[in-house]
Amino acid sequence: MVYENNDDFQFPSLIPDDISNPVSASVARWTGHLEISLEVWDVDPDGGDDEIYTGKKTISQKAASSVSSAVWTDYSMGTDTTFQFSVRVYCESEYQGPDCGMWCHDTDNQNSFFEIKQKRDMEEL
Repeated sequence: MVYENNDDFQFPSLIPDDISNPVSASVARWTGHLEISLEVWDVDPDGGDDEIYTGKKTISQKAASSVSSAVWTDYSMGTDTTFQFSVRVYCESEYQGPDCGMWCHDTDNQNSFFEIKQKRDMEEL
């Protein structure tokens, strides 16, 4: 439970089960899509809980090349209730490409300035 008897609220910086807000997740490769699942319940002390909304939304976003160039995009979902949230997608430091699957880093090599490898090639290192 996040809030009791309140129809309009902002999620706190720490939501139940010690989950930080905003939620941050790291994935091995960005597919370009993210599916958000949402359940909203009216929980009553007498056990007469009511499901208010259950639904899913697919978010399609390109990954920015860095956290500093990533832009938050606003979304909402719901029918009798509205859940508003924002998403930004970016590659981790030294990763590039549409799926963030290319590792690029400075080298001290006199023959080149950057070393570039696909993530799948790195697993063999």
